[in-house]
Amino acid sequence: MDQALKNRLVGVGVLMAIAVVVLPLLFDGANQQALLADTRMPPAPEVPEPAALLAEPPAQLPEAEEEITRDHVPAEPEPAPVAPPVAVAPSVPAAPAPVAPAVTPAAAPAPAADPRLAALAEAWDVQVAAVSAADGAERLRAKLQQSGYKTRIVQRDGRYKVVVGPVLRREDAEALRGKLAADARVGKPAGMLVRYVP
Repeated sequence: MDQALKNRLVGVGVLMAIAVVVLPLLFDGANQQALLADTRMPPAPEVPEPAALLAEPPAQLPEAEEEITRDHVPAEPEPAPVAPPVAVAPSVPAAPAPVAPAVTPAAAPAPAADPRLAALAEAWDVQVAAVSAADGAERLRAKLQQSGYKTRIVQRDGRYKVVVGPVLRREDAEALRGKLAADARVGKPAGMLVRYVP
């Protein structure tokens, strides 16, 4: 006999042996009964009757001695008279108070009533850096201010973003970005343009 024919006959015999063992297990139905036995619901728990829970009636609330109506509502006391404001001469502080870092939390732009504020809603900033440490952002802000740039720190998404600006036109923001890139005193990359958020 040819070797290929022998291999085919052995393969058919193995497949038939597997079918003889596996097919009765699939179509027997005994496993289905075991599955159904596990999915039965347990018996309902014993719950006492609602009447048994209320063995004694609830206590009655004491009746009010007099009925309160709109006529009996006490009047609000009159407000105390307000003294007229007294003019105070401005005083000059002896020493300037230490200035805290200029960290402004980011907020959504509010509708502006003043036309100048409406123009700021269209303004641009140049974001120079976004760092996770406030002291690093403050050092960079101080360095930029010493170089003559109007800078501030905006805290957003857990990061401190050092921004230069705002400027009203995008072209001016592009020019400011180029100026920052060319400035050797800054020592930072040019940054990117972002919308000004008041």
